[in-house]
Amino acid sequence: MKVYLAIHIQKKRFVELMRTSKKYNILEDKNIIITENINEADLLIFLINSSKNMTNINENDKKMLKESKIPVIILERFDSSISWFREFEMIPNLKAIIKNRLIEPIELINSEYFYGRYHYKLMYDAYYKETGIEKFKEKDLSNSIYSGLKTLPLISSDNLKKFNHILWDFNSSPLSRTCRFFRNSEVDFMKDREFDVFCVNRNKSGIQGWARNKAKSIINNMKDLNVVTTSLPQNEYNEKLINSKIGVACWGWGEWIHMDASAMYGGTILIKPDSGYIRMFPDIYINNKTYIPCKPDYSDLEEKIRYVLNNYNDLLEMRKKNREFLLSINHKECAERFWDKIVELK
Repeated sequence: MKVYLAIHIQKKRFVELMRTSKKYNILEDKNIIITENINEADLLIFLINSSKNMTNINENDKKMLKESKIPVIILERFDSSISWFREFEMIPNLKAIIKNRLIEPIELINSEYFYGRYHYKLMYDAYYKETGIEKFKEKDLSNSIYSGLKTLPLISSDNLKKFNHILWDFNSSPLSRTCRFFRNSEVDFMKDREFDVFCVNRNKSGIQGWARNKAKSIINNMKDLNVVTTSLPQNEYNEKLINSKIGVACWGWGEWIHMDASAMYGGTILIKPDSGYIRMFPDIYINNKTYIPCKPDYSDLEEKIRYVLNNYNDLLEMRKKNREFLLSINHKECAERFWDKIVELK
């Protein structure tokens, strides 16, 4: 099978997958040839992201998709577990849409969003009650196209079946370079950790900033605990997170942030807003098994922290299994899974 890759919109996101595929001769083993001539290809793989999606890609790209005589697979580089891709009629030969993470049940993809994101909507009621803000500015396409509360064009049940969660963007996963320190560290699970709670997130505006500041405020008010909530240089960030009992990871543009896997690699108990509706590989969001969920507005965050600290010894198995599970995932396996799925979908 000959594949044409139209990944120019954000090529660097595909680099690690291709590097791994070449290193282990995965393409040759599966009889896949990457061709630079679309006219001789059997399949077109086209990458879009949140900044350049079907609403604003150039006319040449639109023509490529509209007039494609060969099957098309869309890779959507969007942090959230839902999809902004809705233009099925634009691509008559569309076979599938692939994302790193996908909402479950898939029908939730047709629900009402806030700024084009399902997890934003989960925070919205508390956010609006506290701030009275209905709209805000974001340095993101969502500000101009998906501003406020909206239901995007509905996706039919037949088209919902075209969505797949397959890890292809290694940079946005536990395999990323950001998580490498924690993956490669030796973890002494019996060591007494210096810090009770670690919650360090980049400052953001809008609903992200509101939620992150609220989480930090709750943690800082727990005066009997030794906590870390201020911005840190990367080396200090790494050392303090791996020396913390609990890591509180707030949502960002998407539900996933790199701290999720970093905490799990490091033997730190992860607390984050309930993300159990997300399916991904590796499947790290299994409520009360791989992490401790809290409410999207953090109204029960102190309760969850107290629970973990009071039962810390009983959670040793969770900590060990999380690290063992993530260490069992590797680049080669994930690249093979991706190309196997491409062959299957084609």
